Amino acid sequence: MFTPLNSLAARGIADDVDLMTWLHEWIWPYESNMTEEDSYISTLLCGIELIHTGVTCFAQTGGQCVSEMARAVELLGLRPCLVESIMDCGEGFPLSWAGRTTDDCIQ
Repeated sequence: MFTPLNSLAARGIADDVDLMTWLHEWIWPYESNMTEEDSYISTLLCGIELIHTGVTCFAQTGGQCVSEMARAVELLGLRPCLVESIMDCGEGFPLSWAGRTTDDCIQ
């Protein structure tokens, strides 16, 4: 099962709906309301699960609050490749993400 680091608490939410409903009505609102601390805690929990199953190196395909993900995986000793989700428009796009520029997202 694929679970982004910052979405552990959302695992199983609306897993019986089509992809676009899941994105627009569930996951984007969930992720757009996460705090940096939420992302840190979720990443710690996912990281512990990864370690428990023998994973030490992984690629994270996107998310918000990447600096907090990095802080958590560094504490756990994991070796990740972390990237931030970047979107600037589209149906159902969370308005709280609209103010980010490409320069804001590249670290």
